[in-house]
Amino acid sequence: RQDLLRRAARLRGRPAGRLRLGAGHNIQPAPLQRLLSELARHHPEVDLVLEYGDSRDLARALHEGGLDAAFYHCGELADEALNAWELARFNIQLVAPPDWVAPGPLDWRRLEALPWLCPGADTGCGRAAEALFRQHGIRPPRIIRIDKESMTRDLVAAGAGLGLVHDDGTEEVPRQGGVTVLCEAGPPVRLVFAHRADRADDPLLNRASALVGGVPLH
Repeated sequence: RQDLLRRAARLRGRPAGRLRLGAGHNIQPAPLQRLLSELARHHPEVDLVLEYGDSRDLARALHEGGLDAAFYHCGELADEALNAWELARFNIQLVAPPDWVAPGPLDWRRLEALPWLCPGADTGCGRAAEALFRQHGIRPPRIIRIDKESMTRDLVAAGAGLGLVHDDGTEEVPRQGGVTVLCEAGPPVRLVFAHRADRADDPLLNRASALVGGVPLH
């Protein structure tokens, strides 16, 4: 039935049917909110289904056809099977509570002994943490697994441990007690909106892509 609706929409040149949309757990909400509000206001005939997940699962669902489009974080994108637009780019930073770390070169053996607040290794911040561990030959014995960046920021500011956050979020923390940025962790991460390249003629996906904006990656 969805294939028939898509074919009819192509003939009319108007978006219609169901849009199965994915969103990463920790993405910035503004692009998603803008897309949802614009579709609801101007295209009430579109049936929206929103699913949250981690970035790798969302990209896999796009490839397998389980989602029509998705917002998620990625590193260097070299996937010819997807049409993608970059919406933002940021760094991941290792942060600590105020006064936990003395000025000067970082003592990684001392940092190893402190509690760390990290998401799973299948997330951008989790991969950045694993890269730091490998780079400096450490393996903290106390790692608290937290998959919500907003909670990580709050807990670091409250003195619960070291944490990894996106640099677009650290400016909020001083108002909650402050943190110390220790170093950048890994290469920049992109927020992208993507759908399968073989659906480039789908009016609904074309309209969604136009509403989202961003810089094409292919």
